[in-house]
Amino acid sequence: MEILKLKSLLKEDDDKFIQIQDLPLDSFVQKFKSISSDAKVQSVINAGLTDGKPQDEKISFTSKMLPAKNLIPTQNEIGQNESLVNILNDKYNSLQSFLDGSANFSSPIVVLNDKYIIDGHHRWSQAYIANPDVMIPTYSMTSDLSPEKALKAVHIAIAADTQELPLSSAKGINLYSAGKDAIVKSVNDNLTEKSIKLYQKYGAGKDANEISSYIWKNVQSMQQNNKPVSGAPSRGSMPQTGDSSNFDDLLSKGIVNFKDARKTDVKKESKIRLKDLIK
Repeated sequence: MEILKLKSLLKEDDDKFIQIQDLPLDSFVQKFKSISSDAKVQSVINAGLTDGKPQDEKISFTSKMLPAKNLIPTQNEIGQNESLVNILNDKYNSLQSFLDGSANFSSPIVVLNDKYIIDGHHRWSQAYIANPDVMIPTYSMTSDLSPEKALKAVHIAIAADTQELPLSSAKGINLYSAGKDAIVKSVNDNLTEKSIKLYQKYGAGKDANEISSYIWKNVQSMQQNNKPVSGAPSRGSMPQTGDSSNFDDLLSKGIVNFKDARKTDVKKESKIRLKDLIK
């Protein structure tokens, strides 16, 4: 009886990942999150080298400095609390580097083809709003994927590495829809003496009123010249690469199965995953 039960389990028609892979990003992420730890799903998304095309899903990464003003967001939200406030209270001691023209981040932002931001929108927007001409450290993916498909590929790689799908929502008003009054209020509520001295040093204003005008001009520039890609999802659907230490390695080796995945791509399941299925 137990052997028959096991055979039935292993032959079960399980299309959980196959059925959702072509959904729009928001829908894909919400459904993928609930199945990302499933053993059969993990077998499929780790089958990039056994799908008959071991080279087609390899993505290269290059570290480089790029101008903030040249980058385009792939999410439609920039949360005030995680962006603007941080260049008013200089929480991370990075404001001087922004104003000086070469951003200092704890980790680079992930971009696609030197243009589209895949992860790191709030670090990018902090630097941009402080100084649109600033150069920022990036980890650039080279691929013929569209921005939406690149976002999915990174999500799948993170899940392949961590067996889960970490997500994060934006906090505070959305700077893409914010007006001048909201920016002025935020400056008045959060600007510190430490930051005032830095803005003064770099000629960006001598008091809260002038600094508000300077920052509002940069927010307007971001709203007009760096609009999110068409169909960009909310912050809650974006990949969190900081929660994965190997997403890039998996992608660069072609291990992640993100192009037209099929159950037949899995040629041999590991003993560990078979044990998980038996349980």
